[in-house]
Amino acid sequence: MTAAAFGVPLALVVLNRVAMVQAEVVEVRAGLRLAMRVVGDFAASVPRLVPGPAARLDDAAAGLLALERVAQAALKDS
Repeated sequence: MTAAAFGVPLALVVLNRVAMVQAEVVEVRAGLRLAMRVVGDFAASVPRLVPGPAARLDDAAAGLLALERVAQAALKDS
């Protein structure tokens, strides 16, 4: 009886922790998908935002790729 009195609450604490970790993983994945979608939409709008020669567009695209890498690294670290 004593084992059940301590075991059941401990099991509930462990299961709660597992559920919290899983929820955090789901949130990180959702954040990554949202960030990728936003970066993709922004990259698609670059030609309208930065009219001019292709070299300027290449520079803008390189900047967006760098920003995407930073965002991905930040999401992996969290």
